[in-house]
Amino acid sequence: MKKYLFSLGLCVIFIVSILLIKMGTNADHPLWDISTVTPPPPVLTCVPSDQAASYNVLVVGESWAAGSAYFPQLADEVSKANQGQSVKICSIGYPRRNALRIKKIVTETLSPSLIREMFNGNVPNKTILLLGVNDTIEHVGEKNYAENVNAIYRFFSGFSDVRLSTIPNINEEHFVSPNLLSKSKRVILECVFDGCQASVAEKYRRYLHTRYPDIKSINYDDFIASYEDSPQMYQGDGIHLTKEAQDKFGGFLGKNLMSY
Repeated sequence: MKKYLFSLGLCVIFIVSILLIKMGTNADHPLWDISTVTPPPPVLTCVPSDQAASYNVLVVGESWAAGSAYFPQLADEVSKANQGQSVKICSIGYPRRNALRIKKIVTETLSPSLIREMFNGNVPNKTILLLGVNDTIEHVGEKNYAENVNAIYRFFSGFSDVRLSTIPNINEEHFVSPNLLSKSKRVILECVFDGCQASVAEKYRRYLHTRYPDIKSINYDDFIASYEDSPQMYQGDGIHLTKEAQDKFGGFLGKNLMSY
């Protein structure tokens, strides 16, 4: 009986793997993007909330973009680079969503006019994209990651000067899945798309840079070279920065954002 169940399990994994390989990113709902958890709603934050400013910065991405812990130093660095001009920062964070899901939401629900409302009638001078953590955790594949990030980058480039922060260095190998279905999906995709390799951030970065060399980026390695070098900068999950590290990250983003 055990041998039968084991064989049946292998057959199921094989069939699912073949289907995952066949599905492309052009599908509205590719099979590899089946959701195993319900993501929380988007988080919109603006500081100052109801005032216009001389210089505007938009931050869009996963949970790393949510909230305002990184705002103060980001605003300080941008202001210093612009002779003390007032700065308004707005962020839209999409927790637990990979680049494909963020691309769909952004292209279907956002528009320059809606973004102007956030900035009191103005479009952002600069836009920062914080993407890729969920793509590496979910093992969506370097090609899928690159194509969806490129689409998001082109969307915002239509009305703003955009910088993509490269995928942060997190504790990929020790990520704990929220449930059994999520873990099973992750194990399958890890082998289907990433050759059963747990740590794939650097591979995804290289592919994106090779495929779309014109994308302007901020190198996260210049902030934290590896998770192993600075585990104290991360929360217990090994994925998100501590509040203190987020504050420093804001300064890092601001300096690099205004450096060219």
